[in-house]
Amino acid sequence: TLRLSTNLQLLDADFTEGVAEGFTPQYAPGHLLRSTLAWIGRDGARAALIFTSVGDQEGADNNVADFFLPGYEVLDASVEWPVGGGFTVGAGVNNLLDEDYAGRVRPGGGGGFDPGAPRNVFVSIGWRG
Repeated sequence: TLRLSTNLQLLDADFTEGVAEGFTPQYAPGHLLRSTLAWIGRDGARAALIFTSVGDQEGADNNVADFFLPGYEVLDASVEWPVGGGFTVGAGVNNLLDEDYAGRVRPGGGGGFDPGAPRNVFVSIGWRG
């Protein structure tokens, strides 16, 4: 079985009152898109590609240019195989293309940009009862 699922969130957020009126709240991207293409075999084996796209964001409620977070895209991949007795083994790669992006900003003293997770791999063991 081959499945494609996509979720799209569109956000047009602005403060409507107070000292920040007209500004965009921090961490409110214009869009958040996640698409998954998954293959599921007859024996329960699975493979998936997951694409995530996050739009531009403000890192501070007063929209100071120094804290602007540009949008980014990340691709992840994973596989999973049944090994018997309800157990599965799996592996995957997050941020497959090793994209550089800022995941968060910390305004103020000692602040700066927190980088997004670099490419990383994982293995897993699971059980389905």
